[in-house]
Amino acid sequence: MRAKRRKRLKPCVKVWLEAGGKPVFGDGKLTWLEAIAETGSLREAARRLGMSYRGLWGRLRTMEERLGMKLVIRRTGGAGGGGMELTENGKALVTDYRRFRRGIDAHAARRFETFMQ
Repeated sequence: MRAKRRKRLKPCVKVWLEAGGKPVFGDGKLTWLEAIAETGSLREAARRLGMSYRGLWGRLRTMEERLGMKLVIRRTGGAGGGGMELTENGKALVTDYRRFRRGIDAHAARRFETFMQ
């Protein structure tokens, strides 16, 4: 491929994880957990993501069911207010998936350089 044309191209890879043939985790769901970790609030995370609170909460429960582990902890309100945070499993999933995902992007970039010259 001509160098001029190649400079405009870059590989993009869509990746997700499945359990029992059903999608459980991927780039989109990663952004959900990251938004919850950053805001400490499901409501604020949903607002930031342009989703409804109820819709995000339902999707999180489905993800937890399919993974077989809790990813978030709800803190009920009170003087300090309520909120939500990631469990240790949730934090580990975010960290491990990011590391896994970066490796895939790097591999795709190397393959691109090798085969799309």
